[in-house]
Amino acid sequence: MAHPHLSPILPAWKSAILSLILLATTNNAAVEALSTPSSSKKVLRVCLSPGCKADGAISTFECLSAMAPPGVDVVKGGCVSLCGSGPVVELCDDIGYMAPIKKKRVKGRDSILSLLDECATKEGEGEDIEPALKPYMRDRLMNGYELSLEAHEAYAAKDYQLAVDLYTDAIQNGRKAAMILQEARSSSDTPINNNDQSDYVYPEGVQWLVTTFKNSCRSQPSKTR
Repeated sequence: MAHPHLSPILPAWKSAILSLILLATTNNAAVEALSTPSSSKKVLRVCLSPGCKADGAISTFECLSAMAPPGVDVVKGGCVSLCGSGPVVELCDDIGYMAPIKKKRVKGRDSILSLLDECATKEGEGEDIEPALKPYMRDRLMNGYELSLEAHEAYAAKDYQLAVDLYTDAIQNGRKAAMILQEARSSSDTPINNNDQSDYVYPEGVQWLVTTFKNSCRSQPSKTR
């Protein structure tokens, strides 16, 4: 039975999130769109073996998915025989030209952003790819993502008022940057069929925002008439 404090999810939440993700943001002067990606994509393969999961690999996978720029795919991988050094992430490309580089202990804000910065360097050219987000906007996205994790903890502990406050802050901090980043990624995403949203799977990169929005609705006190 649902907790009496919780209201049901708003009937239109799915449409609201779709609109949120698809909202045009190209006129925002604070953000520059990413230049046309190269013919090959960088791939971040996150080891999800039991050992790496115990080291926090799921959190690393979800954070990389939320923060990854266009031209970088984040995928799930198997054991790479570096148990005890997790989470382990392999940096490679999608055409097999680049030999995989194994990164150890990729966990936390600094190591994750450092790895993403490494992905922004063109292989063999030493040039940086134009970022999809200005640095301070990327910081806001990370802040929003981290606030959403704190909100999930408050929600799980049934501290609903704190959860609402944290979810609100998470959305305010990360929503715009997440939408812009997803818009830049969208050229390689499956188009949304607006006539049938029942089976639509939200892109991995905005799953955190979807969950944040849903739980913020659930955490609101029920209104009695």
